[in-house]
Amino acid sequence: MRIAAERFAILVLILQLYFNSSRLEAQTSGWSVPIALNDRNLPTSYPSLAIGKHGELFVAWERQTSTYPSAKAQIMFASKTGQTWSEAIAISDTGRWDWTPDIAVDTLGAVHIVWGEAGTGEIYHIAFDGTDWTQPENISQDSGNSYFPRIAIDRKNKIHVVWHDDSRGDYSIYYRSFDGIEWTAPQVISDSLPYSIYPRIAIGPDDGVHFTFMSRAGSSSTTDVFYRQWRDGGWSPIMRITNDSSQSVYPVVGVTSSNKPFVTWEQAFPNLTGSPIERICWVSYDGSHWSAPGNVDDTSRSMRPSVAVDGADRIHIVWQLWDPSTGKTSILYKHSQKEFWTPALNITGSTTSSSSPIINVDNMNACHVVWVASDNGIYYTTCSSINDIVSQDRTSPEVFVVEQNYPNPFNGRTNIRYSLSQAAQVVVSLYDVLGRVLYSWKGPAQQPGVYTMPLEVPQLPTGAYFYQMRVGSMVKTKKLELIR
Repeated sequence: MRIAAERFAILVLILQLYFNSSRLEAQTSGWSVPIALNDRNLPTSYPSLAIGKHGELFVAWERQTSTYPSAKAQIMFASKTGQTWSEAIAISDTGRWDWTPDIAVDTLGAVHIVWGEAGTGEIYHIAFDGTDWTQPENISQDSGNSYFPRIAIDRKNKIHVVWHDDSRGDYSIYYRSFDGIEWTAPQVISDSLPYSIYPRIAIGPDDGVHFTFMSRAGSSSTTDVFYRQWRDGGWSPIMRITNDSSQSVYPVVGVTSSNKPFVTWEQAFPNLTGSPIERICWVSYDGSHWSAPGNVDDTSRSMRPSVAVDGADRIHIVWQLWDPSTGKTSILYKHSQKEFWTPALNITGSTTSSSSPIINVDNMNACHVVWVASDNGIYYTTCSSINDIVSQDRTSPEVFVVEQNYPNPFNGRTNIRYSLSQAAQVVVSLYDVLGRVLYSWKGPAQQPGVYTMPLEVPQLPTGAYFYQMRVGSMVKTKKLELIR
């Protein structure tokens, strides 16, 4: 088919909200009723969640104790080691601004928490053996401002901590580890990349350590996602995952049982209205190449993803979705099923505005999620069986499959392969990076089978574009690269 470069512009935001609204209703069947873990008397933020090897649950978060100009906050902690949750307790000083905690559990059941202190700009570590808490230990110990620490523990109980710091004049990613005897010296792992912030960390089954972070490459004001790993005593080169005109922010990393890492992030595309369209994107790595970026969900205003992997290598993801019609945010959930993503489920409803979700999975493949709500609550919910989640899917994910175009990048002509498991009519649309529709075509009804659609774009200039295929309420969007 031959595509004209100039077509009327349509706001993609409106299209996405309209076509996806039917599958974003609150669907909480299978999930437990959310419960608050705190008294909700003071503002809260930044929840984190860890699970012990016997299913014990541990949650840490920030509680603000006073407001500006003398703002103070402390780290709170609650646990569930039996049938009920413990009462929330403060584990840090009330005279400081302690914030952005992260939590992990070692194989002996000891709980480890790290956080940043805004006044001194230092990172602290504390541990709990089930009886006593250690004294907070300053593990950044430098003259710069250190923020947003993240912690992970490998099978040998080696502790790994990463954070961002401005000691070198611009933010860099720092890393330290603790083998039970001493901490290694702080090490910059973002090399010379400018303004590197918001690192995340994950441990693979082989104890390889995987990192992702966002950075401004060169003099560009746009942020991109980067990845690096440490394995067998050596560092991989830094790998750039995104490289386009959009803003790629808040990446998170996970690892499958075969030691294959994947990264998901929030990507903000420009919009004709001036407001960005945020979507959740993801890629995976096979040891030599990263897959083409794909969308976890096509719903606009999707932000702040969190991921976990279960024992069957299913990827579970939650994120927050902002509804401009109500001004509220909800928490959505999906999981992978073979090469498909299940439909999005709203697991919080619409009573309060919910944000900053964190997901984890226990040894029985049960999902656990915590988040912060607009009523100052730290909320928790769980779904004990993956079958409960699957049973809620309104549409079988195997009805409609769209593959990445090939070749990609391409020069003038490429092919899009897709398959149908039942008779359906396919609608194909092509967008530029500003969200403008360059072409839209509704095909005839097609019988079940595999189809290859040739795509010719002789008039379009070099750049990134997006093709979208729709069957009923199902939408698949992928990115293609045109090089002249």
